[in-house]
Amino acid sequence: MISTRMIKDSQFPLDIIRIDSQDTMALHTHNVTELVLVLSGQGTHITRDEEYRITQGDVFVIQKNEAHCYRETHRLTLVNVMFDDRRLGLPRADLGHVEGHHVLFDIEPHLRRGRHTGTRLHLSPEDLGQAADLVTRIEEELAAGAAGYRFMTSAMLMQLLGFLSRCCSDERPSTGRAMLRIGRVLSYMDHHFAESITTHTLTRLAHKSPSSLRRAFREAVGVSPMAYLIRLRIRKGAEMLRSPNARITAIAHRVGFSDGNYFSRQFRSVLGVTPRQYKQQACLLDDADA
Repeated sequence: MISTRMIKDSQFPLDIIRIDSQDTMALHTHNVTELVLVLSGQGTHITRDEEYRITQGDVFVIQKNEAHCYRETHRLTLVNVMFDDRRLGLPRADLGHVEGHHVLFDIEPHLRRGRHTGTRLHLSPEDLGQAADLVTRIEEELAAGAAGYRFMTSAMLMQLLGFLSRCCSDERPSTGRAMLRIGRVLSYMDHHFAESITTHTLTRLAHKSPSSLRRAFREAVGVSPMAYLIRLRIRKGAEMLRSPNARITAIAHRVGFSDGNYFSRQFRSVLGVTPRQYKQQACLLDDADA
């Protein structure tokens, strides 16, 4: 039986779990994203779809409700950063423009679920030390609980995610050039989502033919480039709809749809509700939090 482990503070979903000696354990899941840094030692990380060796400097992401465990460990020291970025309300700003962010949080976890062994981020000793210092600062701020600690720890978490994303963007053997090229495509789409994006532009970025790009993109992300672009535009539109004065037709044009009705149909297909229903639900949630 697979157990589910909950974060300690449901009102502020950010926690640091430090494991000085990770033993063999049963499959389990978490109700938040888990960012794992291997500080020392080695072991085997097991998911439903694959198992692979991990060692000092490895960094990987376990997505919400993904079952995993560790076996064959030897002096394995881990630090787990547990968080829910949506519930924390972290502003992504231009983080989506960093290709390594897509590799670390989207591409590598998807390849792992599809039984394709991805190339994980492996930090140099200097970068691992810097990341570990950021985690310690978050841990200390959470423990102190001083006034403003939620603001401070959220800012530190964003700094950590940005730092690791930049590390993953470096064209090192540990990251994998093929994954970085798809990450570059995702970054471009995130930056230019409201514009007319052509297959020619994407193939040039990925250094692939149209057919090779479609195949590699689907393997890395799970959908075609154009299907991903539609979902991206819908997510951006959903964020804009949370504004009290948002107008649906205006937002449709802002995110790249020339037809408001087509935007509404795609919105419902992706999120299961119409833009108007989503806006009403968002307003109710905001009122409840006020």
